Amino acid sequence: MRFGKKSFIISVAFVLCLNFGFLTLCVYSYQSAINTQRELCKIQYEAIASDLQENYDKLVKYQNEEKVYVLFESFAKRYNSDDVYLNFFDPAGNPFLFVVEFFDKPIEFADQNTIEEIDDVDKNRYVMINSSVCDGKYYMVYAVCINKIISDQTQITFNFAMASVVISVLVTLILYFAMRKTSKVLEQAINTADAVTSSQAQSGIVDQFRVKGLGWAKVEKSFNDMLATVNEKV
Repeated sequence: MRFGKKSFIISVAFVLCLNFGFLTLCVYSYQSAINTQRELCKIQYEAIASDLQENYDKLVKYQNEEKVYVLFESFAKRYNSDDVYLNFFDPAGNPFLFVVEFFDKPIEFADQNTIEEIDDVDKNRYVMINSSVCDGKYYMVYAVCINKIISDQTQITFNFAMASVVISVLVTLILYFAMRKTSKVLEQAINTADAVTSSQAQSGIVDQFRVKGLGWAKVEKSFNDMLATVNEKV
């Protein structure tokens, strides 16, 4: 395989590896954003659970535990929004509030904080955490929509893919013509050198080495000076 082809293949492989590295970085960035959102969801959940427990303790203290539904409803109204879901369930898994079928699969309740990714019935993606609250008598489910993170990452990946294709094509074409030119110059130099060492070493060999392009001017001059010296001696 000629030098030009080898160099071209190596250069293209380098560009592909570079693109793969950037793609890996995009995937890592997405996963890092999801993990950050999971940790943030956990912190928010713990803050809500702590506030809820404090208010629940007051109901127990004043023997108003039957008003726990009012307490849950007030928290749900405070925190529920387009991007946040908050609901409470009894030990049997029955919801206290109006949102009955929100997620596309049954929620698996746990005594400890468990975080998972789950879709709602409209295929929106959420990071969800649930555990027992109020002295373990009830369950609280808190979920935060991550559609924006997913859409942003999808847009970034798409933009990168398009830019990568365009840049890769341009770099490949530039490398191809550059390596082609370099290969021709080297082959021409080799042929001229072979001519010097053969029976063709005679006057006029100097004129055989001509390279177009300013970048090769010094090479052309040095090579032809050498040929001129050889011709004089011959």
